[in-house]
Amino acid sequence: LKQISDDKSSGALLGAFRGEVVGVGGTAALNVTMGRSPATFRLRDRSRIRLLVSRGASIAIEVRAHSSWPQAIVPVAVVPRHAPADDPRLHHKTTDRSLYADALTRGGTFEVLMIDAAGYLTEGCFSSLFVERGDKLVTPPASRGLLRGILRQSLLDMGEAIESDLRVHDLEKGFFIGNAARGMVAATLSR
Repeated sequence: LKQISDDKSSGALLGAFRGEVVGVGGTAALNVTMGRSPATFRLRDRSRIRLLVSRGASIAIEVRAHSSWPQAIVPVAVVPRHAPADDPRLHHKTTDRSLYADALTRGGTFEVLMIDAAGYLTEGCFSSLFVERGDKLVTPPASRGLLRGILRQSLLDMGEAIESDLRVHDLEKGFFIGNAARGMVAATLSR
């Protein structure tokens, strides 16, 4: 984790941020410009990059090794979500992951799907949910309270997925979980 700026003017700081990932012969470089302070990272291996912005407008860039799914078919548990659909933590990816850490602890599996108070599936702790119906993938509607992930939104935008309510019984014939960093994988209910 490397802090690259401590400017207190968040509007100016965010407005000055520019970045690009450039691939060159099996390596990648992340060029970041914060106003007049450039930072360059050369990545030789497949990596995950996370940009963190604090309330005080400090910026950090975190580079981690790429992670894949632990197995070809991932067993997941289903647990109640302890937050209403309008909880801001559900709509923004933040460092406050307590809601998700609690769900993972209760589920006891690598990934956990959550259900809302009405019994509808919402999302995983770090993945979106997809069920195949005909030639479309079905994913829970954002109105249920979930992060509109990059993979999920891309599939919706391309017309490959549609939003519709899902219940646990909809998972009986198989389903997928996925995110932009790990991709999509088949999943099964842990019994």
